[in-house]
Amino acid sequence: MAAPTARAATVGLNAAKRLRRRNAVAGEELIPVLGVAVGGSTQQLAKGAVGLLREVAKVEPVCRGEALASALGALSHPKAPVAEAVAAWLETDTWWRGEAELREAVQVAMAGAAPAIAARLGALLGEPAEAPAVTAEAGQDALPALRERLAATQAAERDPRRRDWLAACLAALDGGPVPEPLDPVPTDELWRTEPAFEPPESAEQVARLMLVPERLFQDRLQDRLAQEQVLAGVRLHSAGAEAESLRRVLDPVLDDDKVGPLAWTWVTRKAPDPLPLPRSPYAWEYRRMAAIEALLRGDREPPLGTPTSASGWLDPEVFAERLLRRSEVTGYELFELSSALYRLAPSGREAAWGRLAGTVRRFGTRIALALHTALCPAQSALPAGLKLRALVTASPGPLWLRLLVAALWCRDSSASPQLGPVLTQRVKLTLGGGYLGDGLWHFGLLPDRVLAPGSNVTWPMSFGPLVAFLAPALAQPLLERHVTHAVRKLAGWEQLSAALVLRLAQRPQVALRPLLPGLVDQLDHGQPDGPPALAELLATGLADTRLRSTDVAPALSARLATRSAKPAQALQVLIQLQAEPGGSDLAAVCLEAAVATGLGDLTGAQRVQILETLLTVRGELGRPVEDPGALAALRDMAAAKGSTRTTQLAKQLLALAGKEGATSRQRCAAQDVEAAWRASRGLPS
Repeated sequence: MAAPTARAATVGLNAAKRLRRRNAVAGEELIPVLGVAVGGSTQQLAKGAVGLLREVAKVEPVCRGEALASALGALSHPKAPVAEAVAAWLETDTWWRGEAELREAVQVAMAGAAPAIAARLGALLGEPAEAPAVTAEAGQDALPALRERLAATQAAERDPRRRDWLAACLAALDGGPVPEPLDPVPTDELWRTEPAFEPPESAEQVARLMLVPERLFQDRLQDRLAQEQVLAGVRLHSAGAEAESLRRVLDPVLDDDKVGPLAWTWVTRKAPDPLPLPRSPYAWEYRRMAAIEALLRGDREPPLGTPTSASGWLDPEVFAERLLRRSEVTGYELFELSSALYRLAPSGREAAWGRLAGTVRRFGTRIALALHTALCPAQSALPAGLKLRALVTASPGPLWLRLLVAALWCRDSSASPQLGPVLTQRVKLTLGGGYLGDGLWHFGLLPDRVLAPGSNVTWPMSFGPLVAFLAPALAQPLLERHVTHAVRKLAGWEQLSAALVLRLAQRPQVALRPLLPGLVDQLDHGQPDGPPALAELLATGLADTRLRSTDVAPALSARLATRSAKPAQALQVLIQLQAEPGGSDLAAVCLEAAVATGLGDLTGAQRVQILETLLTVRGELGRPVEDPGALAALRDMAAAKGSTRTTQLAKQLLALAGKEGATSRQRCAAQDVEAAWRASRGLPS
């Protein structure tokens, strides 16, 4: 955790957490190292170290004084959420207040803390609470520079359309609506701007990935990519002369039931005994068999289904090139072929068909029919339904069924991103009712069924992550269904990780504004990974213009002021957002909108938590409370009888003062305009 890079230090912190959970290391051994980590340059590292120190103090009371003393160094951390974590610890646990040494240590640490945090700690120590001095410089505002840049560009612009757009941007800085980006990248071309999928560079890298098999089967996108790297790497990089040394390296996983058969075939070029025929309809077992077959026949080509984009898209022209280098597609490579069709990017399919049209017959009638269905131009007639029915009757095996449905889905999704009853009806007419059982779900044969109106089928937990990565175009309709009440009632949906749902929404082709209320409702599940995932999604959407501050602020402020809406979860989202550009201003706008309601629906503890966070945010921004409704509500709270923490905080907030400058709403608008400006100029968000 004292490594020179933040990434390496975070790896060390994660290792410490695992060791701690296994009781493999004592608290007294961890505390000195964590004391260094709380000063880490990144918020994630420092906050994680504080959390682990708190865990040590809870589990080992004998170490709690030393653990808390080590955490106090985080009060002066430049990232507000880190100091907030320590302050929350001090407020929740009261045992330290009776220990003179710890009280003195807190008093010393207060000197380096932000004014709002220092005021909270002073109240805990029984000292008079004073309004924090506002020190942020208003000259740091980006608003004047942005206004000057837009005005200069408008004056030099000759295109009337662009001049009008720039005028709308300038008006937005004065309170008008923020215009949409001018000439943005078309939605069906967004995949071309995404990072490329990078295959392994060497056999050693493939072996390193196999050595951690549990990592290959997680729901996170990077873990799905690691799985793709293994499947592609064993074909691209022959073990060759290094086979024996690689076999020794891989010895710990050769008996692993998931990775072992593939690792054995790779380093020995012999079929494993017994041959691991797929026992369950999960994609990994079929793709592993396709890789084993390729290794045994000496096939060095990448799998047909390997994506070209880090988010799962496959460039249709690259897919065509891979097919042109093959003389046949047999065995379990059929599964790879259907996976490739599910992943095909929305544009470029006609060009791919132009390269393949004259050669597909060499793969046989059935594959030629599937490729024709998936790739030929949308205005061309589909092959006759009788031919499709005959195909299924002749070969009703699951590999052929999956290929056929992938081709039909590919055809419909190329014309429209919405999957629905049209494709469902085609599948029913083609396959007949006997093939519509729930047993095909795991196999990914009928992903459209969960999207069709009136669907009432179970979605197995393995299906969501699989299809989400396998078919990026499914993200929008899948999310539209998930955020409705009807689909949440289906078995399996309520267990779906909130973080997984929110990561699906990260895809740039997903329209976030209509989905935002339902995505924010993911906080209702109370899952610990929900707030950070939602904060990440909101930051991404704000940066790439799919969201505006005027969308986000009402969605979060409404939750903050409603007891049943888990305001603590929404508060965590705002604390996470503070680390993002413009996040503090957005947090201030949300918090003040909630305070303007009077917070009468909340408990006393919830009101205190919101007011304390607002005090911290405003102190760091160097601005007093700006919302007139919030100021009126604070005056009412301050005038209440008795001296409570709520009245103290209200008085502190009313006493805040700062220099003149742009308001938080104006700075949020500037962030939105800046994002639209960058998108219109083709600059990265």
